[in-house]
Amino acid sequence: MAKNFFRYAAYYIVLTMSLPLKFLLGGIVFVTNALLLWMLIPLWLIGALGSIFALYRFLFKADTEHLKIVLIPIVLPVVYFFPRIGLVVIKSIELRLKPSSVESSSLQTNTFSGNIQSPENRRCHLAQTVYSDPKGFFKIRPPEGWIINEYPTDPRGKVDFNSSNASPKAQLKVIGQTRPSTDFDEFLTDIRIQTNRMQARAGGRVVINEVTKFNVRAVETVFSIPARFKQLQIHVLLGKNYYTFAFGGPPDQFEQCKTIALSSIESFEPIFSESSSDDVLLHIIASHIRKAEIYLSMGRKDWALIAVEEGLSIDGQNRKLLELRDICRK
Repeated sequence: MAKNFFRYAAYYIVLTMSLPLKFLLGGIVFVTNALLLWMLIPLWLIGALGSIFALYRFLFKADTEHLKIVLIPIVLPVVYFFPRIGLVVIKSIELRLKPSSVESSSLQTNTFSGNIQSPENRRCHLAQTVYSDPKGFFKIRPPEGWIINEYPTDPRGKVDFNSSNASPKAQLKVIGQTRPSTDFDEFLTDIRIQTNRMQARAGGRVVINEVTKFNVRAVETVFSIPARFKQLQIHVLLGKNYYTFAFGGPPDQFEQCKTIALSSIESFEPIFSESSSDDVLLHIIASHIRKAEIYLSMGRKDWALIAVEEGLSIDGQNRKLLELRDICRK
């Protein structure tokens, strides 16, 4: 009898103690959730303000770097109420926003050297074989193992040398065309206008200097967007031709590959040929077409339309420019 009494007493004590314990634990969980919710509310408000800023940069500055901020006010509630789903959403967003290398359909890709070199070797050596422009504007010795992208449909001599097929990568672009003007000061003014226009559209910082290259006067521009992109351009008039060298990439790639890129430029050899005034106009129009295509790929139809209209002012019946104008106006 006594044994049963103590047993039932023990059951009663455990039962009466477990009820407050249950309420206590429930209260702790409730308070924790409330605190987390109050912490998320200011974060959500900050994310909403960031979204407005990111949308402004995307719509008016063509800046996609901060576009993922727009997703913060959407993702935070999902993560709070459905943690597993939230983690899956974050992972998929990260994968989709990873930069990818988009190559134009007009490019022809080749590997210049028979043996693909390591990144260290690609920064230190020039190729054994000299690259000859198939349009007959220049010869140059590219960095060893860099990938060649040619533009068969462009009437200008134009080629890209890429340190890799994947991003991030450094790129050296060489363009040869018939010179549009004979006066260097006029040439310098044109470069300043083009460069300032690019800065107004893309932001960043631009430095323009007059330098000596290949024993003649030349124009050097340095365009940079902090922590994102840096490019060195050299513009030079040689004979009856106009040559542009553009070396750029993410800041770390720029610094790593700058020495070998400049060495490649030093190996440059122009090829001179007789060109008519028609050739000059053809090359200028090709330049406007290319600019318009680049702007369209960025989603900026307004910029592309300006480039198209400039080209049509030279050749109002150019079929490609007319097609691009129709695309811009849609």
